[in-house]
Amino acid sequence: MEPKHYEYKLKCGLKILLIPIKNSLISLQYTSKIGEDFERINTTDLEIVHTLEHLFSHMTSDKFPNGKENISNFNNLGIEHSAEVTETESKYNLFGHKKNYDLMFDMLTNTILNFKIDEDIFNSEKKAIIQELNDIINDTWFNLDLVLNQNLFPNNLRSVSQKEKKK
Repeated sequence: MEPKHYEYKLKCGLKILLIPIKNSLISLQYTSKIGEDFERINTTDLEIVHTLEHLFSHMTSDKFPNGKENISNFNNLGIEHSAEVTETESKYNLFGHKKNYDLMFDMLTNTILNFKIDEDIFNSEKKAIIQELNDIINDTWFNLDLVLNQNLFPNNLRSVSQKEKKK
């Protein structure tokens, strides 16, 4: 039996799926259909989706412009936040106590509808991405993965090395 759920469509076109759970915790998830495959359109723009994931995960908007403050608020309220990028999607998650629902929903919807880059965190996020790529490059299995991907997926984003993405 499927759990009871409700689907809403806001005036702005945003679709919402609500699944009530008798629990004091809530989870808000946003999935965008912009993934790493997007970068195949123009290989000179590698890591744009990854950069967007880092910046978007700070939940900045016209209403909440300070990324560091937003993350600090999440931490102080015990709100877990995460983001990830796959080949086809970017996913953003907020998980916390239901008493913080209004703030979590407000921040997430404002980010979706009025995203604004916080210039104060841009350079630190750029450095974090470069460090992530260096960690991948320095991984024991990096060369094997690269050779396998170049042979299995020629002319595909998977066959581009992290060294190339770092440039």
